[in-house]
Amino acid sequence: MKRKAALFLIFIFVFSFHAPVFAKKEVASALDKRAVQTKTYDTKSENELMKMALNVIQDEDYKIINLDNDLSLITVNKQLRKPRSLAVKMGYYTGALLYTGATFGIGAIVAWVWIKDAHTPYYIERDVTLNVSDLSKDQRKIRINTLEKVFATNTGSPKMIKSIGETNDTFYQDFFTKMDKESFINKQDL
Repeated sequence: MKRKAALFLIFIFVFSFHAPVFAKKEVASALDKRAVQTKTYDTKSENELMKMALNVIQDEDYKIINLDNDLSLITVNKQLRKPRSLAVKMGYYTGALLYTGATFGIGAIVAWVWIKDAHTPYYIERDVTLNVSDLSKDQRKIRINTLEKVFATNTGSPKMIKSIGETNDTFYQDFFTKMDKESFINKQDL
């Protein structure tokens, strides 16, 4: 009986580390996503708002891929380097230690490569699309949509690990904060 209780407690202890994986993620509706991605500005024309957006984009070192005045559409691209998170590094270290111990030290070379890979950053390619449209005589809205592609660097050539359709809300908040500053500068004729 004590053995069964001990096994049960061990099972519960081990399973408790995996429980957050099974938690349901809250999925935002299309209207919620659109609300985060869209902002309204008081400008004279669509071209003025597009110029403000281009100024912000160029300040952030994005490369302009497509600029369509007829559709009021801007497509840009930026390549970033992002360090691996502490959780990923700990996973590499744990795997390296377990592999070295399981092979009685023979696998130390492989473990060293894993630890080296833990410190190589991810390469991220971020594509951003901006669309400007009229609302009324003095108001225009801008909507931003992003797509991030994460690449592994430890292979000979970059290999795409995952594609993230929705970035976190802080990207949109930061961009619109910069747009507000640009709008203020534009209104002051600085």
